[in-house]
Amino acid sequence: MLAAMCVLAVVAGCSQTDDTPQAGESSASSSPSARDSPPRDAGKFFTWQQMHELGPQKQRIAKTVHAWEFYKGLGARFADYVDPRWEGISTESFWESQSSVGQTPDETRGPVTTRLLNIEIKGKTALASLCIDYRQTEIAPGDSKKWVSQEPPIAVGGPKLRRSDRSPTGWIRTGYGRASVDVKDCKRSFADEGPAVSKTGAPPGFD
Repeated sequence: MLAAMCVLAVVAGCSQTDDTPQAGESSASSSPSARDSPPRDAGKFFTWQQMHELGPQKQRIAKTVHAWEFYKGLGARFADYVDPRWEGISTESFWESQSSVGQTPDETRGPVTTRLLNIEIKGKTALASLCIDYRQTEIAPGDSKKWVSQEPPIAVGGPKLRRSDRSPTGWIRTGYGRASVDVKDCKRSFADEGPAVSKTGAPPGFD
């Protein structure tokens, strides 16, 4: 289902790679076949990090982004899997554009780390700046059986959000924006800085 989206250009609306495909897997081996729902330990591929302790408002935004990125990655590895909670934190139009089914979904394996560097709030809208580490992630494109390294190895994401009373977090994902960081910032952060928060799997309330 979401695999098509996850292998497309990682970032629409960002000069670098934005919101790159979140890869995911249930083990260190190749992606499993489609099923009604992934196994309970499927989210172990995904690690979420926050560089700073956040106040209540920004934490709700961070939780929204965490859930969105997590479900996007989970859907990439479990074809045709859609969790209804994912739709609840997105606008209808963005959800429809991102949840289309690919004819020959890529398979992915290996861990992914998504690091939140910054959140900017302007009135009823917000922009998050993400760094995504794919250095241990591999893909088998289309019907290929050959595993290759995911490119780029480190990417930048810029999720856009707005306030919404229908979302359980109070915020919904609306699309892509230009992140306030670049790939050099991301490489520097992964090399030199430890996160204030690090969690493997889904965010609380979405697992």
